[in-house]
Amino acid sequence: MKNELRILGRLLLLIVSLTMAESVHASGGCVADTDEKIEIQISPANQSWGDYTGRQLIPSTLVDKCEKDAGRFLMISLGSAFWDTTNTGINTSIFGDHAARNCSINNSHVLGDFKQGRATASLLRQYKFIRSCFDVRVVDVGGEPIIAKENQEFCQVRREEDGAVTLIGDMCFLKVRGRNKFAIQPVFKGKCLEPSYLQELGIEPQDMYAKLNTLIAGDDTGNSQDLTHIGSRLLHLNIAPDSKTLKLTEDYGPMTPRFVTDYSVESDISDIEIKQQSDTSELQLKFLVSNFAPEKCVGNECASASNYTQPFFGQVELYQVGKNKQTLIDEWWDGGLVPPNWQGVVPGMKFRLSEGPLVKGGRYKIVVTMQNPTDDYSIFLSGFRQMLLNMYATEDAEVGIDIFPNISSLSNLGVLPSFGGVGSLVRHNQGVALGEIVRGLDGIIKSQIWPPYYDRVCDDESSCLKVGNKKFHQKYVVEFVVGEKDLDTGAQKLLNLSISKRSVLGGNYDNKTSGFATLTCER
Repeated sequence: MKNELRILGRLLLLIVSLTMAESVHASGGCVADTDEKIEIQISPANQSWGDYTGRQLIPSTLVDKCEKDAGRFLMISLGSAFWDTTNTGINTSIFGDHAARNCSINNSHVLGDFKQGRATASLLRQYKFIRSCFDVRVVDVGGEPIIAKENQEFCQVRREEDGAVTLIGDMCFLKVRGRNKFAIQPVFKGKCLEPSYLQELGIEPQDMYAKLNTLIAGDDTGNSQDLTHIGSRLLHLNIAPDSKTLKLTEDYGPMTPRFVTDYSVESDISDIEIKQQSDTSELQLKFLVSNFAPEKCVGNECASASNYTQPFFGQVELYQVGKNKQTLIDEWWDGGLVPPNWQGVVPGMKFRLSEGPLVKGGRYKIVVTMQNPTDDYSIFLSGFRQMLLNMYATEDAEVGIDIFPNISSLSNLGVLPSFGGVGSLVRHNQGVALGEIVRGLDGIIKSQIWPPYYDRVCDDESSCLKVGNKKFHQKYVVEFVVGEKDLDTGAQKLLNLSISKRSVLGGNYDNKTSGFATLTCER
């Protein structure tokens, strides 16, 4: 029976992995306040933890307005969060038995084999840390008693003297009454600052992600199909390595986070999708990336630069190629974020050209230049911010997401410090305010914390070069002729394709005509 419940419980992932789910469900029942994400910096070397301002305070999720859900159950789970190989959303593993998908990298002159085992090991460390180092505390802020079975199939409920309960386990259930106002708060255990305890658990310093998921269930058995997702709150946990193990940013005291200054993202170009309209063209680039660097060990502590999220952005230039000259048509900055110990496809923005559509039968060149990971990322964000500000200058200062399809490509920015993401834009198709998004972008652009200035660019074989004043660390040149529309995809076919790459770490190639690199994964 327990195995059956575990299998059924895993079906819940179909619901809790919804990254942009609405907070209010159709029945008008319980509402979860999940707007503010949680950032926690953990430094075993300094025996300190807190948010990026130094506060040892984890905000609570408030669940209230439950009159229509009275008699049902509030399901709470603090699950391990991870990206799929397409990097288009964050999924959740409740039970910690998630393994990286088995994939193969095809037609790449740069990237080696897919490293499923290393990615899986990173996910298992993440789950073990979250389950070992966090409990969930729930209090009813209105003073109502909390009703729950103390020994559940997947949860232990410990009652506290102040009327609160502490939840320990994979998923827990509380009885809902109409007047309940639940405040749900992850609680960090101080023993997880001890390096010896982390080594005993097999935990390496790394970026980790979790989701505090709240659902309404028909019963508390764990196998009910009567489920309604009401909210998820993202936790970003950064366990800093010792500076003896990896190169870190400057030490400004125990309350200021320090980040790794080695950059470890290698890439190959995976696709250029062009969709034509009568008056314009929309382009989207995709890159196949690998964030794997060798581990370094000092004593009993091992860590890798690829244990951390890294930005992957660059300048894109589009040229029309004539007989004796080429003409610049448009330029933009593009890219995405690369999760820790991850291989997969990073989709860029859907960029709409400022002028007319590309000419069918015309020859074009796209040049992608990654010069400095930090500066390219800052320029990208500044450009996006300017686009939003320009929208204020229009007669109607509030617009819908359907007008700017590229906004939806940026939803993964919500994992960053000081930025609540673009969820409010993505969730609504009309009449959305932009001020909060602009303020959030300002916080990132002005941040002196993340991303750090990377000193070196490294590959997965321990070879590193200083970034310095080099013109680029990776660069692509892609030439093609615009063909007919593919009726299956709606995109234009690219004919006479030629791809070249230059990298400071080698792996260069010229005039590849076999097509883009691809990733094939088992379901």
